[in-house]
Amino acid sequence: MLKRLPYKSNQGFTMIEILVVILVISILAAIAIPSWLNFLDTRHLNIAQDQLYQAMRDAQRNTKRDKSNWQASFRQNNGVVQWAVHQVSSNPSVTNWRSLDQNVRIVATRLNSTDPNDTTLFFDNTNNVWRIVFNHKANPNGQIGKITLSTRNNNQIKRCVIVSTLIGGMRTAKDNKCSSS
Repeated sequence: MLKRLPYKSNQGFTMIEILVVILVISILAAIAIPSWLNFLDTRHLNIAQDQLYQAMRDAQRNTKRDKSNWQASFRQNNGVVQWAVHQVSSNPSVTNWRSLDQNVRIVATRLNSTDPNDTTLFFDNTNNVWRIVFNHKANPNGQIGKITLSTRNNNQIKRCVIVSTLIGGMRTAKDNKCSSS
């Protein structure tokens, strides 16, 4: 009879092969994760910018419809940016506030008014809100300005909504174009 050789399995991976695969995946993840986080920050800012732009447009539409003054109000409440559209005569503290993503913040130093990125909308110290008021003709009530947003993770990425004319023209901008407006 023939002697059987001990059976040696060729199935599976060696420990070294597994470690090499884990190392390669780790290196690729270390390269990709910062880009992915930057993409998410940019996406959150774009959504927030659009929401604030639409809030201002809603206030303008409401003034035309009701022939009365409306305002868009913005605040940071417990670190979360919130916005509301309401008649000027109503108290913004009891208005239904809507929240933006928790990573979004308003760029507003209020300590250094020469900062070109600073939010320049009127700040109401009584209610702790930035606001833009539109009169019955849907024009800003003698005030133009901008609200600038950034993320808590990356101050380099900025988005802003600019009320640029006294007849109510609004536009959006990003990054360096926010500081030149």
